Amino acid sequence: MIVRGMKNYLSCLKYIFVPLGALFLGIVLGLSIGIPTIGAAINDLTGEVHNITENLSIDPVALKDSLVNSVSALDWASPADALKTVLTREWLQETILSALDALVENSDAYVEQISSAINGLIFSIVSTIVVTIVFAIVFLFVGYFVTKSMIRREIAKRAFWKFLLVGLLESLLSTAVVVLFSWLTALWLPGGAISAVVFILLSGAFSLFEAYLIHARGKIRLKEILTLQNIVKLFLTNIIIFLLWGVLFLLVTLIFNQIVGLVLGLTLLEITFIVLGMNAESYVKQTVEKRAALPASNTASQSNLAA
Repeated sequence: MIVRGMKNYLSCLKYIFVPLGALFLGIVLGLSIGIPTIGAAINDLTGEVHNITENLSIDPVALKDSLVNSVSALDWASPADALKTVLTREWLQETILSALDALVENSDAYVEQISSAINGLIFSIVSTIVVTIVFAIVFLFVGYFVTKSMIRREIAKRAFWKFLLVGLLESLLSTAVVVLFSWLTALWLPGGAISAVVFILLSGAFSLFEAYLIHARGKIRLKEILTLQNIVKLFLTNIIIFLLWGVLFLLVTLIFNQIVGLVLGLTLLEITFIVLGMNAESYVKQTVEKRAALPASNTASQSNLAA
């Protein structure tokens, strides 16, 4: 099971461009909506300054370049901190005023008169960032489901009715676990930690039982699939794969930078979770196929199996 799980994971890494492409498409769509809005806000601001400062002209491109340079000057080695800074109203207002001060003499004298235009520009910048993040997240989810369907066809294909059945079972289990975990944690904090460990083991047992219902019912005895040894093996397989994802994430971050590491790490994490969710099915399908490939004399004793 462990070897097969590793093979599944390494084989499915080739699908990385699917979630990666979906993520970039979301970012591009978000920016395509937001950037023209920022441009219009910059034009409004330069127009306000032009009217207030007795027809003194300001090049909107110069103002935009000044803002871009200020954003670029942030420490993007830590993208989360840099993004948090950009979303801060105080920083945006100070940056805009500094850019105006470099282009207009005594710009402080006009701040109150152009405050509405400054607020409009701040709103446009923040809105663009938020919309882009939302689009990126939405398309990341879309990429997840597309990638999952492609990986499923490769390692654990199943009929549509089975997909609906499993979806219902997983929803019921997840809801029950969340309620139980929350209740135990509220009553006794260590109880939450214990329930998390128990959940990991039970989820492995449930995954094997689910895979049995879908792929092996009536073909193999349940007790051949749902064993403590298989549950432990599945747990170890998933731990090893998750650790491998961690190693890949660190390597990409060290070779490139945190931004590339974050982007590739997210897309790799999607593939990791997809494979983790299908390892049990892959194992059960392989077991059924091996049993079916045995000579008829060896499988005759299995003819009376019932689920």
